[in-house]
Amino acid sequence: MSDVVLDSGALSMFAAADHRVLAVLEASQRAGGIAHVPTVCLVESLTGRPDDANLNRRLKGTRIVPLDEQDARSAASRRFVVGGDDAADPVVVAVAARLGAVVVSTDPGDILQLAAAIDPGVSVLNPRA
Repeated sequence: MSDVVLDSGALSMFAAADHRVLAVLEASQRAGGIAHVPTVCLVESLTGRPDDANLNRRLKGTRIVPLDEQDARSAASRRFVVGGDDAADPVVVAVAARLGAVVVSTDPGDILQLAAAIDPGVSVLNPRA
């Protein structure tokens, strides 16, 4: 495993210093990987209040991925094929597909369904498993 993309659930575990997510990120880093966080996951995880401090501190060791047109179009295709109304998970999958990264997700079923729709090569790691 090298690069990983954290979804909102994994990001919440990261903010709480959950040992399972930290172990995944350490393994990624040892393999020369980078932890990526799509900006849409920040929207779902941050509140703008002081209790964001732990997550903000931890984000300094990650690469924040802004939503560009390429990822937005890729995510929209995935979302349309699956028929869902959630926008965050399709963005996570689109970013992972583009980067060739593993998705770290607490809800792997939805991620796998979105990946299978267009790019079955995307793999998912559930830190709770």
